[in-house]
Amino acid sequence: MTYPHWVGLSEEIARLREKYLEILAMRLLEDVVTPSAEHRANVRARMSTLAARFPGALRELDDLAISEIRRRISTLDAVAAGTGAVEPWMEAIALFHRLARGALWAKRWLRGRKSVNASLEAAYAVDALSVDSACDALAWRTELAAIARPPEGRMMRLVFARIGKALNLSESQARRAAFGRARGERKANSTPDDVLDTLGQEGRGVS
Repeated sequence: MTYPHWVGLSEEIARLREKYLEILAMRLLEDVVTPSAEHRANVRARMSTLAARFPGALRELDDLAISEIRRRISTLDAVAAGTGAVEPWMEAIALFHRLARGALWAKRWLRGRKSVNASLEAAYAVDALSVDSACDALAWRTELAAIARPPEGRMMRLVFARIGKALNLSESQARRAAFGRARGERKANSTPDDVLDTLGQEGRGVS
């Protein structure tokens, strides 16, 4: 599988590793039995930063077992060292973060506008060049009309469709590659104990 031109593999591997290290640290913070107000404020600030940098990461924070977080860090280390292969989830989640970040910026930029024309696209491109995530924002320059009126009002469908196109997957396959089975599907196919474990972890995320 090949990344689109704006995604560099080595850069994304490093970013993913950084993300999972932060997710691991935050999960370990949950072990604090009687958190102080300062502790809770710190956690909220870190969650906000994590979500801004990596849209969808709060779902992973809720859903992933600590053993899986550690496994992902280990496999990313192996890829960076040249001793491991890139796994499909790495490409899918890296693309999700970038495309979702760009789509969210585009939605904010549109400020509720539903009509898009060439002059608006040109103005968007100029403004997008001034932000840190310019490449992510510019990835949606020609699809502003879709951002303005996403299918069924769900912008993330556009994101998963773009991931699917890049990785030769259907929209549903792209969703699963990035985040695993849908939550409802996981619960339906789980044992009672598994359901209780899942319910205990969930709370936020990408639907």
